[in-house]
Amino acid sequence: MSFDRFAAAFDGWRVIPVERDGEIVATIMTRGDEIHCATKTPGKWITRKLIREVLGEILDTHGICTTLVMADNAAGHAFVQRLGFTRTRGGEMVRYELRKPRHV
Repeated sequence: MSFDRFAAAFDGWRVIPVERDGEIVATIMTRGDEIHCATKTPGKWITRKLIREVLGEILDTHGICTTLVMADNAAGHAFVQRLGFTRTRGGEMVRYELRKPRHV
């Protein structure tokens, strides 16, 4: 699927392409407090720095960031947990949340 077609499927979402060697290899999609990542091929295409920047924007605006991971996607669960997300609901699509730390 082309990037333009993929972006059209996420109409209303902010779609951030991730390029390597002039080719789009992954995307980050955000809308409100929700974030999703997708890669075209397996690999570590989305850097921790980039994802932290995007998460920071969402947390600064909303105080919380949410995402969904398909129940059978072990790599997806490991990825969001490494970023600090906490599982809040199970089912076919597992919901995760990341909250902005409170300053005391």
